[in-house]
Amino acid sequence: MMKQKESIIQFALSHYGLKEIPGPDHTKRILNMFRYIGFENIKDDETPWCTAFVLYCLKKYGVSIPNTLKARDLAKIGNAIDPSAATVCGHNFVDIPVFWRGHKHAETGHVGFFISYVKESINILGGNQSNQVNIKSYGKSKLISMRRVYLSA
Repeated sequence: MMKQKESIIQFALSHYGLKEIPGPDHTKRILNMFRYIGFENIKDDETPWCTAFVLYCLKKYGVSIPNTLKARDLAKIGNAIDPSAATVCGHNFVDIPVFWRGHKHAETGHVGFFISYVKESINILGGNQSNQVNIKSYGKSKLISMRRVYLSA
């Protein structure tokens, strides 16, 4: 578990630019994230890893995480909050937007850490965004749920 000296957002930002390696080679740090959260069977960095990145960071901060790699499953963690109440990061919590992909009722989704609102978009810090960790905008219209997850002290 990480010490609370560094915020979870600072920890997530320390991975900024981490990216997949195209082809048969794979990024060991991404594979290690899968292993750390209990998915030792994942052997490539092309497996969707936005959820793995979020769960990896949460587990590092003492949060009990679900056994899933589906982004939409994270719409059940923590507490639902009004999206307008989201903030970049509190001392003992982090806000996590969960989005749908494809169509509203598809199984696919995307997840990351809330950074800010810009007009009709939500900026999130996440993994597997254009195959790397970065900050990217997603439309508010695709938001399934905004979750507040409390971190262990």
